[in-house]
Amino acid sequence: MQTIPSRPDKPRPSAPWYLAGLLPLIIGIAASVTVGAMASAAPEPVEAFRTGERADVELAEEGLTVLFGKGWKVGVSVRCSVHDADGEPVRLTYGNTSQEVTFQGTKWYPAYETSDPQPPGRYTVLCEADGNDIEVAVAPSREQGQGQLFDTLQYVTLLAGLAVSMAVMLLIFVLRQRSKRARG
Repeated sequence: MQTIPSRPDKPRPSAPWYLAGLLPLIIGIAASVTVGAMASAAPEPVEAFRTGERADVELAEEGLTVLFGKGWKVGVSVRCSVHDADGEPVRLTYGNTSQEVTFQGTKWYPAYETSDPQPPGRYTVLCEADGNDIEVAVAPSREQGQGQLFDTLQYVTLLAGLAVSMAVMLLIFVLRQRSKRARG
């Protein structure tokens, strides 16, 4: 009778299981990207016009954001004024960011927001630029707390994916080491 040489047992779980340990990291990254996309969504423009034109805007939501579009580039000075339905000036805060929102094929960059909470209603907006023809749009304001919430949620999902992935990898490593010691 011929004996078949026994194959040494391979450690369990097998090495390809390390790839399964990457799955939580991949899910965490995907969730973080999704949350980040939701966070960067600036409000969609309600009304668009060009610099030098006066626009009457009706906002159904609180606050007001002025966005710059085609023709605007960093370094171009644009001054905007906003008046409420009673003709009273509305204070604006300059807050130009690299954040952008694409709406109906145009990239818009938030530039000004109302300094104080403004109720929904009718506003008159006028923006002037030195020798430049720039598209301007008006949108409701995004709540500040909403942006911070999404930023926090984005980091939490990424860190959770990384932590779970590391825990799974460590578990696989420990189980493989025990399996090697047991057979050997």
